[in-house]
Amino acid sequence: MDFPKNREIDALVPEYTEKGDATHVYLRDGSDYVIDVTLKTVLRFLAYRSCRDICRLREWSAEHTHKRLNNPLPLDEELVLMPYRARHPRVAGDAIMGCVNAAAGVRLKEDEGTLLLTAGGHKLRSLWKPETTQEHLDRAFSIYRELLEILDEKILRRLKMVGAVQ
Repeated sequence: MDFPKNREIDALVPEYTEKGDATHVYLRDGSDYVIDVTLKTVLRFLAYRSCRDICRLREWSAEHTHKRLNNPLPLDEELVLMPYRARHPRVAGDAIMGCVNAAAGVRLKEDEGTLLLTAGGHKLRSLWKPETTQEHLDRAFSIYRELLEILDEKILRRLKMVGAVQ
C-alpha cells in the first residue's frame, strides 16, 4: 500500500462508498483522498510498517490512560491517533470511529455540535459531546507528551554517548 508518512497524516475517517467501506485520508497539507480499504486495515498497515504490535500499543495506551475503551493509538511521536465517533453505523459491525492525529495539533470547536479542527485545516464532526471529545483529546495529548519525553531521553543519551554533551 502506497501511503503517506506518519507526520503527513491529519486524520483517518471511515466512509461509505459505492464499493463499500473505505477510509477517508486527510493530510496536513490540506489535501484528502479516499482509499478502498477499511480503517482497520489502514491501522494494521501503519503498525506493520513501523514494526509495532497494534495490540501492545493499545495495551500501553490503556495502562497510561487507565481507561479500557477508545484510547489513543500511539504509533510514534509523529502519529498519535485519537479516536472519535465519526458516523452512525448503517448495519451492525460497521466502523463508527474515526481518528485524528493529536501529534499534528487538533483543536476543538463547538459549532452546532462538536468540530475537530486539524492542522491541515480540515473540519471533522464528532458525534460525541464536546466534553467527551475534550477528555479524549486530553488523553491523546498526554500520551503525545509522554512519547516526546521518551524521545528526548533517547536523544540526550545518544548525545552523551558521542561526547557532545557533558
